Amino acid sequence: MIVDAEVHLLHPEAVAPDFAPDKNEPMRRIIYEHNDFSSLLNKLDVSYLLQSMVENKIDYSLIMGMPWRNSAILQANNDYIEECVKKYPSKLRGFFIPDISNVKKAVRQVSYIDSSVFPGIKLFPSLQGKYIDDIELRPIFRVLEERNMFIMIHTDHLYQCQNGDTAYRLFKMVEENKKLKILAPHLGGLLCFYSLLPKISKAIQNVTFITSVSATMKMVLFAAQIIPDKLVLGTDFPFNHCHDQITPIQILRSLGLPEQHLNLILGATACELFGLDGGQEKNV
Repeated sequence: MIVDAEVHLLHPEAVAPDFAPDKNEPMRRIIYEHNDFSSLLNKLDVSYLLQSMVENKIDYSLIMGMPWRNSAILQANNDYIEECVKKYPSKLRGFFIPDISNVKKAVRQVSYIDSSVFPGIKLFPSLQGKYIDDIELRPIFRVLEERNMFIMIHTDHLYQCQNGDTAYRLFKMVEENKKLKILAPHLGGLLCFYSLLPKISKAIQNVTFITSVSATMKMVLFAAQIIPDKLVLGTDFPFNHCHDQITPIQILRSLGLPEQHLNLILGATACELFGLDGGQEKNV
């Protein structure tokens, strides 16, 4: 089986060049002012995703929206993700993005979301006006622990930020929340490489890393040599550099990984983690 653990969709109203004209909305710059936006326009809805999954023999995709600062837009995007999962439960699972500008509100949201639709939440901390190691976010983490749900945390690479979603902040948060089930996209800003150090390896036992480094997939080869059972495929489609799901999969297949490790990364580990296709959920 093949499972893509990181895919982004927008609700229909948002798929328009003039959407959310408020200049205080970070998504305006990231999505609509991106040089490649015109080529993304038809790839942000569920019908295109399902077609891509059929063409590329992808069994499941884990879908999520984007971290809108505007709470009404954020809710609309989350509602669309839920609608898609409920319509196509044999193909999709969702990740909910709570409104962490109001932690009490976020706690209520996480407390009541349908875990059969959303096995967890996704945070883009700095884009949502926070840092992942902020003490004020801890009540959200406690609810996730109580509900046995995942948290996926966007983390940048070293060259992408000076004081935002850094691997250091991720590591400090992981150290302080050892009972959380954590998913780290973009190889956790390469934090996974430090599993070579016994102290770090022990500290990040509850983290599974996502291979969403589409332009630098050779990094996955090194990661797989260290933690083959702690990696899951994620394309970051359609915001990856190639704007498709198949290119990262093709590169992954060409890296010369042992077949057992390749199968773990492509889908076996994700199936076990999320209880897909009759599998039992695994505590990471």
